[in-house]
Amino acid sequence: MTKSIEKNNDMKKIRKQNIINASLKVFCEKGYESTTVDDIVKKVGCSHGLFYHYFKNKKDLFDEVLKHNQENTNIIIKEKMDGVSSYIEKLRIVIDSLYYDIKNDENYGYYFYLFISQSFSLKEQGLTPPMTKSGFSPYEAFEKFFENGQKCGEFSTKYTAKELTRLFLAIIKGSTLTYILAPKQIQGKIQFPNTNLIIDIFAKGE
Repeated sequence: MTKSIEKNNDMKKIRKQNIINASLKVFCEKGYESTTVDDIVKKVGCSHGLFYHYFKNKKDLFDEVLKHNQENTNIIIKEKMDGVSSYIEKLRIVIDSLYYDIKNDENYGYYFYLFISQSFSLKEQGLTPPMTKSGFSPYEAFEKFFENGQKCGEFSTKYTAKELTRLFLAIIKGSTLTYILAPKQIQGKIQFPNTNLIIDIFAKGE
């Protein structure tokens, strides 16, 4: 492959990524139904032709946005969990990893807020929450995680695994929204909820 072809491919990846990043903010601000392709191309500063070169339509882009970052996040979290048997400690890893990614990558903050919002919306409609490209559903994985933790006696059984999942994602969603909406100059001063306090909510001992 010549350098010119490599450079052209790199530019294509950058353009596609720019559209994905910009659409994250638009979808978060306006919601899926209210967002139009016009809104997205204006945010990106590109033509409609360029948009349709990479995506068939708004839904195609939305699906790509929901699936884009989750694969790498899942791999990283799973690697950190290797050798950890306690579900309480696994939950600590998940919380710390999510908050680290949100504080260190603005796009991930928008992504995760959008993912949670869409997951809740689909669940309420009785539909399947978004999955990654490999067919992995993070929402369903959280339910299984809390269910297994309950069976091991580490998580409260006062609520169902589905209810614990919704509660957990609601906590993360709230703190994520606070962070991404905050002015740039004060984002670094925002403190996320203490990990131990969150864990206490789910730990056995009610």
